[in-house]
Amino acid sequence: MIKDSNGTDDIFTGSHDITVRRNVFLNWQGSSGSNFILAGEDGQAFYEAYDVLVENNLMLGNSANVMRSAFGVKGCRDIIFRNNTISGDLPSLAYAMRVNREGSNLANSNIRFYNNIWSDQSGTMVAESNDPSQNDFSDTNASDILSYNLDNNLYWNGGAAVPKDENELITYTEDSSGIIADPQLPALVEVVLPRWQEDSHRFADGSSSIRAVFLALVRYAVPTSWSPVIDQANNAFAPVDDILGNVRATRKDIGAFEKGSGVSVPKPIVPICLLLL
Repeated sequence: MIKDSNGTDDIFTGSHDITVRRNVFLNWQGSSGSNFILAGEDGQAFYEAYDVLVENNLMLGNSANVMRSAFGVKGCRDIIFRNNTISGDLPSLAYAMRVNREGSNLANSNIRFYNNIWSDQSGTMVAESNDPSQNDFSDTNASDILSYNLDNNLYWNGGAAVPKDENELITYTEDSSGIIADPQLPALVEVVLPRWQEDSHRFADGSSSIRAVFLALVRYAVPTSWSPVIDQANNAFAPVDDILGNVRATRKDIGAFEKGSGVSVPKPIVPICLLLL
């Protein structure tokens, strides 16, 4: 959560120059009113956050618990959300984003989304039922935002139509360079939670370090070599590196992982149990 709760009590008004980079978010256990990442929260009469960059993160929908949306903005300006990968059956009231204001918030301004992957392989993009009429991609009232931009993102709803609500300002159809196609990401069928096992002195997936756990999870951001995200980023808005910190290729990929970097992600260690008779 990026915000400024004490307002003018100190010399700074509004959190600014904040970067959220190269993280893995997974296994949502919060409430249906919260997000993986949220800018703004307290309904203040100033921009609670500005000059915020969110890039090269992986967000996994491997939990059955409902969240508000993967990313949220309340009363902020100059927010960039780029080259992130959101993958899986992420039960949420809005799959991709919610941009709104509360209390005395100013209207959001200059909120930009570039080169992201939003991929629900289950074809639901929905919170608590399989009713397609409840599918929801984003939540934004026109009165809550002054300016925004969607450019060169990939959208996939398991072959079903990406939901579009005519009552919402931000929809995938606003993205004139958007791609609707399967990004060819690994299915979230064997996600091992990174819990430390005291008896074995290893994490649950067999890793001996948090770095190894991180690498094991990043594999869910790795597309196939024939994925439509390869070489398809808008280079003008893409970061120079990827989720592993590797330099991106000249023709950059959409999403958090740069396949063109030539770097492979090791497969996770699978603990083997032997029964000796």
